[in-house]
Amino acid sequence: SSCCCCCYNMELEVIDGDWGVASLSPAAIAILTYVRMSGNSDRVKKVCNKSGFHASLSLKGLFQVDEPTLLLSAREGEKKRKISGFMNIIEELREQNCNLEDGLSDSMQADVLALTSHIIQHFDPAFQFMMFLDDGATAITRPSIRENISYPNKSFVFRTYKSKAHECTQHISREKSHVLARQCLRLLCARIEKTPFLLGNRPTLVDAVAFAYLNLFGCSAQSGTVVGVLLDDVPALKQWMTKLHKKYFQGEITAYSSRLKKKMSKEAETYRSRMRLVLAASAVGVGMGIYALMMNKLPANIVMVF
Repeated sequence: SSCCCCCYNMELEVIDGDWGVASLSPAAIAILTYVRMSGNSDRVKKVCNKSGFHASLSLKGLFQVDEPTLLLSAREGEKKRKISGFMNIIEELREQNCNLEDGLSDSMQADVLALTSHIIQHFDPAFQFMMFLDDGATAITRPSIRENISYPNKSFVFRTYKSKAHECTQHISREKSHVLARQCLRLLCARIEKTPFLLGNRPTLVDAVAFAYLNLFGCSAQSGTVVGVLLDDVPALKQWMTKLHKKYFQGEITAYSSRLKKKMSKEAETYRSRMRLVLAASAVGVGMGIYALMMNKLPANIVMVF
């Protein structure tokens, strides 16, 4: 069929991420992965939502999510059409022939929906605890919010995320969320050890959603989160996630590496500046000490001259 979406300018408005991931939102990462897996990365431009006012990472029900938002316009300069909701955006992308499920049988389509739902239900509670409720959550989340959300919305955004996370997890304990995540990790690992993708030899929405959560779990491992550490128990799945990350998000990885180098360079220069001040202060102190010592040893009549 002819491609419809080349007549659109499509932008995906997201809350930007850090550590080389595309967003704080698994829904946003899943959508970007879906687009890039379908070979249409040039059709959807990621736009960072600096205000944060569309921010809500809570998955409500089966597939609904308040953030991100897809903006479409038929021609340059026209008013953009706005689409919100995870599955609404996926359906729109499919309408525009950015469709990983094209040609799948009805039974395979049903498998895609069932396994996607299973992944969200098993991973999302652990994600909410990890990113917004655990003791170390601020170490993972706040740096990204500080870098990517404009003042004065930074604290508002984090409080909104935390409130939504409480809503999402009010009927589940932290320990239970880890049990669910571990079960799903093992299920996905068993599948990926047999086939290149989770439902066979071609990628589907299932792979995009699974990768989105795994990508965020993986980046959190450096902070010692429970879920991040759980990935070490499924090395094949972790390797699969890393491979997809490098293949589809090299731009984000490169940008993060560049920011990290600049940050380290700035920190090194700050350290050198502080050391210069310390050395200068030390030199002044030593000089004053020597001067005081000399004054004490000189005869009184000579001291008067000074």
